Amino acid sequence: GNPWFTHRTGTLTVLWLIGTLGILNVNYRLRKEFDLRTSVSHELERHKVYFENLIAHAPEGIVWADGDAKIKYVNPEFTRLFGWELDEIRGKNIDRLLTHPEEKEEAVHITRAVGSGIKRQFDGQRYRKDGKSIHVSIIGAPMTTHDGVQEVFGIYRDITRERQDQSKLVESEARFRHLSAELG
Repeated sequence: GNPWFTHRTGTLTVLWLIGTLGILNVNYRLRKEFDLRTSVSHELERHKVYFENLIAHAPEGIVWADGDAKIKYVNPEFTRLFGWELDEIRGKNIDRLLTHPEEKEEAVHITRAVGSGIKRQFDGQRYRKDGKSIHVSIIGAPMTTHDGVQEVFGIYRDITRERQDQSKLVESEARFRHLSAELG
């Protein structure tokens, strides 16, 4: 006969062996799952650090706001450009912060469009903390969080110097035309 089943304890031996193999199999699967999750977690952390550095060192001012246009994050270039530190403006409305009251309605309209999923790109005038106006190129992009909440992402590039140079060129061309007309 089969030694596994000849004794009463033989049945227990088989059950013990089957149970041990089952536990080993479960342990093996759990270890593989743990290793996979650890690997994915490290990869996610690596990407997170990469994107945080990308935003922190971007040459444009970047703001991240919730669906109500309340500021959640600004990068260092935003602070340099507008003079506001994140701690001063976290939770404040981006449209009220950077526009004059007469321009607020247009800014709110743009922010709402972005918040509803429409990317916007335009040039405009915004105001620094000290009240000085600057010309900026603005990109507003919608951003959906992991839980489906729609938020907004704004990128600001200072184009004040380009606008000033453009004005000087227009003035110079006008003077040239005037002189040409007088001489010719």
